[in-house]
Amino acid sequence: MTISEADFDLCRQLVEKYTGIVLAKRNEYIVESRLKKIMRLESIDSIPTLLKLIRNDPKRSLVDNFVENFVNTETQFFRDRDFFRTLKTVVFPEIRDRLTTGQILNVWCAAASSGQEPYSVAIMLSEHFPYLAVGRVRLIGSDISQSILSRAREGTYKLIEVERGLDSGQRDKYFEGRGDHWQILPSMRAQIEFRRINLIDDWPPLPLMDMILMRNVLLYFSDQTKKLIIEKTKRQLKSGGYLFLGATEAPGVANGELERTRFGRTVCFRKTAVSR
Repeated sequence: MTISEADFDLCRQLVEKYTGIVLAKRNEYIVESRLKKIMRLESIDSIPTLLKLIRNDPKRSLVDNFVENFVNTETQFFRDRDFFRTLKTVVFPEIRDRLTTGQILNVWCAAASSGQEPYSVAIMLSEHFPYLAVGRVRLIGSDISQSILSRAREGTYKLIEVERGLDSGQRDKYFEGRGDHWQILPSMRAQIEFRRINLIDDWPPLPLMDMILMRNVLLYFSDQTKKLIIEKTKRQLKSGGYLFLGATEAPGVANGELERTRFGRTVCFRKTAVSR
């Protein structure tokens, strides 16, 4: 079976509709292999039939399966050491010092995947800011994929995943061995609120954020979708709040409300005024 040009174009339209992701052209082989995987699971005999079902009469489970085959779940613990060094030495100390009595630090990891990023933040807070880590932080991790969020909530990882970014001391302190896997401690899992949020849809009620991590997400979207998400992100940030994007996603983001700020090799955007 070879996917037709018309079916390939329809698939690209459906992926963008449901996820915001713009699939590059000349990826027919990758698209076809992912569609075949869904066909096997759903006992559907052809690509046109599958796409017709998704487009015209979508079952929620079918759409979810379709979405999960086209989202990127690549992640690791403490991904980008310069970024986490900036959090430890600059951002968290600054936020800590301006929190008033009773205030909560709100942090949103907006593409949490299988949970390594929010768990890394929780580990950093536990190690370096225990005053914040105990009852003064609301840490939200979100993703579009229900199955990947289930894995994040469980917090169980293969040894190779744990070794990517964590040292043995952190592994032994924050994880328990489970055969050939490691599971993060219940006390750490309890610190993260995992929620399904599709960035291109209307967002559910969320607190105003001191920090939003949206790293390596926008590069998959069209320019128009990027602008819409950035506008929503600005409204979700507190005045003085920080937005972190991926290294290649920064151009064009700075404007009257988001000020580009550099800390060493790490670039972020800080909200300088309250949105109207």
